Amino acid sequence: MLPPVLVSKEAAPCRTPGANVAPWGRSRGKPPAGGAEIGSVTAMQIPERPPLPDLTDKQVESLLREVADTMKELVDGFNLATEYYSAGGRDRATWNQIGDGLGRKAMGLMLKLSGPGHPYAAQDARNAIREAAGMTPQDGGTRETIQQTVAMGVLATLFTAGQHHMVEPSDWLDELPAVVLGSVRNAQKINADPTMANLRDKGHPG
Repeated sequence: MLPPVLVSKEAAPCRTPGANVAPWGRSRGKPPAGGAEIGSVTAMQIPERPPLPDLTDKQVESLLREVADTMKELVDGFNLATEYYSAGGRDRATWNQIGDGLGRKAMGLMLKLSGPGHPYAAQDARNAIREAAGMTPQDGGTRETIQQTVAMGVLATLFTAGQHHMVEPSDWLDELPAVVLGSVRNAQKINADPTMANLRDKGHPG
């Protein structure tokens, strides 16, 4: 069961009716006219897309360059971790920072390598988050722009990670974009960030 804060109107506003929804499951009610809720995972899968052409030389070279840069950063981080260990480093907080840094680089590498196979992931995530928000970032101001951008990244990462575990984007519940956006809007670390704390605009109406 989702924590109440993630399904409240303030946490995960959805501008379209979503009657009789089971948490973390498919909608049990009759779908709206047109076949899918606006802002839903199902709605993102509707557009027909032509087959993708082969990659160009420029695209392949760009991908390899980005992968090489990230792998170098990973190796450099690993070497530093090895040196710290050899020098007797056992501090848990330090190892948490080392592991977090390497993990973030590794996740970035995963997303880069998934790009050619899933070129629409970022676009689909952006459209779904915008639909779930019920407004464009420009309409909501700086705070809304930041929140939607972060939520788009989280949703795209979920889709990519899911595919590595044989969960396709169409397998996710239709309410996922609204839940992700609500979670970002309620994230304590995000809201406590100085940039967010100093913004005067309130973002979405709530």
